[in-house]
Order: sequence, then C-alpha cells, then structure tokens
Amino acid sequence: MKWLVPGTDMGYGDAIQFARFVPRDANAARIVFAVDPTMMRLFGVLGVALVPLAKGADWAHLLAPGDGVRGPNVLAEAMASMPWWHAQNGAPPVYRPPDPPPPPAPLWSDPGIRWPPSGHPGPRVGLCWAAGMPGREVPAEALRQHLRFYAQPDVRYVSLQLGPRAGEVPELPGIAGRVRDWADTAGLVRQCDLVLTVDTAVAHLAGSLGVPTWVLVGPNADPRWGDPPAEQTPWYPSVRVIRASKDVEWLPFNPRDPKAWDRVLGHVAAALPAAFPPLGAAKTT
Repeated sequence: MKWLVPGTDMGYGDAIQFARFVPRDANAARIVFAVDPTMMRLFGVLGVALVPLAKGADWAHLLAPGDGVRGPNVLAEAMASMPWWHAQNGAPPVYRPPDPPPPPAPLWSDPGIRWPPSGHPGPRVGLCWAAGMPGREVPAEALRQHLRFYAQPDVRYVSLQLGPRAGEVPELPGIAGRVRDWADTAGLVRQCDLVLTVDTAVAHLAGSLGVPTWVLVGPNADPRWGDPPAEQTPWYPSVRVIRASKDVEWLPFNPRDPKAWDRVLGHVAAALPAAFPPLGAAKTT
C-alpha cells in the first residue's frame, strides 16, 4: 500500500511552499509525490518517490487497489489549516501545522547552469515583476524608472521573469529560453545576491533556497505574507515583505498603474545600497 500526495492541485509556488509537509520520516518509502514534470528534478532530493503529473491533471489513475490519498491532499490540508483560508472559505481546519512551521523542503538546483559573464563583480539582483494570477504585478516601466538599470553599473540586474511578460525588459539578461525546468531556475536563483519579486513562485523558490528576497505586495496581499506592517514571514527567514499602500484609503489599488508603486519602489531603490555585501564578497559566477 502506498499514499499518494498530489502536488499539482495548486500553483507552483504553493507546491514549493507546502512540500515541507510531505512526510519524510519512516513512512517516506510509502509516499508517492505527484508533481508537475517541470518540478521533478527540483523535488528529487525529498527522499520520496516522485511521479510526473501535469498541473491540474486528474490523479485517480495513479492509485492501485488499497492505496490511499493523503488528506486528500496533504499540501491542501496544510493550507486549509491557516486561519485566513478557512475564514475565507468557511471550512474548519483539518490539519494544523506547528507554529512556527517546519523549514522549507530541500530543493535541488542544477549546479551546471550559469548566468552569462557580465564583466564586473557587482551584486546580482534578480527581478520578477509579474505572476500568473491577476493583481500580482509591478509594471515593468515602473521598475525601469525607479531602479535605473543603466545608471547603476555596479549592480547586475537580471530577469527571472518567465511567460508572456518576459520580454518587457529586453535590456536585461534573463532566464527565458535559458532554463528547462524549475531545477535550472533554482540554479540561477542561487547565483543571485538578492531577488526582488512579486508574490509568485519565484518568491517561494528563492525563500526556500535561503536567498535574500524582497517580496513586493499590494495592500491586500495574501495573508501568508503576514499582517501589515510586518516585514517578516515565518515561512521563509530570508524573505522581507515590502508592502505598497493606497494613497487614498477608499480608492481601489490598481497594481497595473505604475504610479501605484512609486512610493514602495522609491523605498526599494533607497534601500538597495545598504542591502549588498562589499563588492568583493558578491557572487562572481
């Protein structure tokens, strides 16, 4: 008998965040973790059996007679335990993780992938400005205006953006067309001195890898990033949460409006110099 843990019912970021709850104790030999094919190598060091299953696909065919499903989804159980989840959905908690939660699951990153040479040893800052969910984005022109890519020659900005928005900042070297899967992405994220990202899978990946990460969120952020004005989240010790606020309380926050991010990006630009180690200590690969 085995227990199937479907990890494809939610987003990539959710799978990375909640993989820490996949049993890796004496029962690990009986666990089969179903993950998207692009995450097979990333989760290859979990110590449990993996089976490829496309995101959102049905997993019933993976069960043999006598097999079971954890919860039906141990990751969803962990999410459902969080107060904001059952407050929004009216569902009682079915699993309550310890407080604080366990550390992130170990992830494998490909050591063979490298950023192209940049010609100087300055700190490398990885940028990701758009998520797959609407409302979780920073306009690329706002980043360009406040971070002044060309005016900071000692900072090596790189793009961690994938998908249709990847081409919005063509002046930056990026991972689009360079990575095959999430293990490749993890290999390039590890080479960043800082990751500046919106609430998307890159935030969970960088946080799980322990890379210093600043997550930009709007005033109605997902509660997993904590309650304002907190800048920390118990899920990822290396993550700092930077929150945008509304200029007028009763007006809606429009993340697609570059001006909506003026204040928070101004704060980010001012804080960047103090965030970096001495240039000689920055990652030079």
